[in-house]
Amino acid sequence: MNNKIPWVAERPNTVLFEQQRSEIKLSFIVTIYNKAAFLPKVLQTIQQQTLGKDQIELIVIDDQSTDNGLQIVQEALPGFSNYQVIQMNENTGGPGIPRNIGISRANGEFLTFVDADDWFSLDGFETLVQLLELSGNDYAIGKTITKRDTDISVPGKYASIRTRVNVKVTDIPLIYRFLAPQSRIMRTTFLRENGLIFPNLKFSEDTLFFMNVLRHAKTISTSDKTVTYLNRLGENNDSLTKNTDFLEKMQTKILALHYVLSLELDYVTKKQILSRIISLDFIERTMLRKSFLDPKNQAERIQIMGEVFAAEPEFGVPLSEIIPDRVSYLAYTYLKYRDLESAVKLVEWHFSEEKLEKFNPETGQYEWQTPAGMSNIPVPMKAIVNHVLSDDSKVVLSVTAFGEYDQVTGIELRSKVVDEKFVVVPPAYKQGHLSTYIINQSDIAASFAEDTKLTMTLVYDDFRRVRLDPNTIVGDTAYFTVNNRLGYRI
Repeated sequence: MNNKIPWVAERPNTVLFEQQRSEIKLSFIVTIYNKAAFLPKVLQTIQQQTLGKDQIELIVIDDQSTDNGLQIVQEALPGFSNYQVIQMNENTGGPGIPRNIGISRANGEFLTFVDADDWFSLDGFETLVQLLELSGNDYAIGKTITKRDTDISVPGKYASIRTRVNVKVTDIPLIYRFLAPQSRIMRTTFLRENGLIFPNLKFSEDTLFFMNVLRHAKTISTSDKTVTYLNRLGENNDSLTKNTDFLEKMQTKILALHYVLSLELDYVTKKQILSRIISLDFIERTMLRKSFLDPKNQAERIQIMGEVFAAEPEFGVPLSEIIPDRVSYLAYTYLKYRDLESAVKLVEWHFSEEKLEKFNPETGQYEWQTPAGMSNIPVPMKAIVNHVLSDDSKVVLSVTAFGEYDQVTGIELRSKVVDEKFVVVPPAYKQGHLSTYIINQSDIAASFAEDTKLTMTLVYDDFRRVRLDPNTIVGDTAYFTVNNRLGYRI
């Protein structure tokens, strides 16, 4: 396989429409290919940004769509003061080259990349612009909310857990895990001066581009403000990444791995990037999948992982630091030493509905009981509710936490309906494994609508959450659901 990354800055294109009437703060670079159904919503939420239409520039690059997307864009142009509409002379096969043209043509002080099927909050980008103006940094990221038909989630929550005007990239250990266009802006001159462009790949182009942006940025700004709604609804089922052949996807990840290994990186940056690629791209997406249990899928996955094993001598970082998760580490090790039977058993156990937990008095931790012949795996965090006292004004919880208990942040109460709405109550008292939480009902009632039901979880390690297991009987305000989850009723 050719290990060269195809970096292509530009290909022939035609400017269809262009207008600039004001100085521009933020350029929105929208690449489109047969996304007509989603364009009205994304264009509307760009036009309505609180930055004001004179402060924004719309740049649309059409990659030879066969639908009526360009017509929809043209009809929306009167709502924008500044715009460029460009069409590629030939289809490029991916968003990389069209985005690179957007970088070269952007007139804004800052720019952002837009997937045409997403949409935006109206004031999130203004918050990010203000952060970069305050900090002088070149990169800012806010919160993304993924919308599905059945649920919502926050990808990369470790980056958007709080507002940080200035933070070193390496001080956010998992920052390289969520490398995508959503909810981030960059200083335009920063990209140009460092020659930062997208590779011409169908897959992993975001990974490589934003990885390079972060390793050049050094310090960045973050916000807990919602910026982007990532569209994973059933109506959006024809994305390129969903329809790319598995082996083709993984071969581009092998390209990315070899590219990273060719770079001169400091130890911490290399560890964080390799952890993302090895743990997430290969182990979690190749082995820790139900599809791995199907014998007809195993040969190609073993082939891909074989290329990873062959590159291991070049890692320069201990494997235990690259793969800190114990399940992932075991899966990698079993396959590396050709123990396919144990690897399959581990994956079957990983997807079992009930994982038995047992307290180990020697370690003071709970452990998962794994299949026979395997070492038990420590449970990262186990939280048990010992006592609940409540009256008309407050609820008092006594909780025992086993695991990384020194990193407990508090108890989170989150709306079951609106994922953005949550409150974290810090411990009022804490000693060793035991902590006590006082939830003032007036404070919670002020944050949520009447009759709202809230989920309650223990937050640890800054952003991770674990359910609160019952060891007591509770009342009407705090209650355990049919799934044995602690809830709170206003």
